[in-house]
Amino acid sequence: MVRQPGEPCVGRSAPEVALHHAEQIIAYRRYLRQLVASKANQRMDDLASGLLDIHDEDPEALTQEEVASILSHSASPDTKPRIT
Repeated sequence: MVRQPGEPCVGRSAPEVALHHAEQIIAYRRYLRQLVASKANQRMDDLASGLLDIHDEDPEALTQEEVASILSHSASPDTKPRIT
């Protein structure tokens, strides 16, 4: 049972719904870590490659795990373009 788009988020999710969401988050994080690992060897003109360039300059300043985390937040469904 998954909340449908437009349904309000009210109260606590049923355990099976919470488990489903947790599994999806884990799968997404795994995908991002694999993406970062593949981009480390095959750079393109994209955000992941740009962040990995920073990592290459100073691995302690930005780890590959942090690159995956930044990508996770940049792809959030809550991210909306700002029109000024």
